[in-house]
Amino acid sequence: MKNTKEFTVSKEELTSLFKEKKLQDRNNGWFYEDKEVDIIALHNKETKYISNIFNADYYRIKKKSR
Repeated sequence: MKNTKEFTVSKEELTSLFKEKKLQDRNNGWFYEDKEVDIIALHNKETKYISNIFNADYYRIKKKSR
């Protein structure tokens, strides 16, 4: 992963990471450069106003904790 355990990307950057195969959706989870990660949607609105939880402006990618 980048030099930190987590980082934030825009929706467009997230799409690019998948296209470049740096971020992969495998059968057993998401992987960034062969390290398992969690992808957390970051919304600027209150949860009760979000109609599509997968359509965020930014996403946090962080190393999966075990």
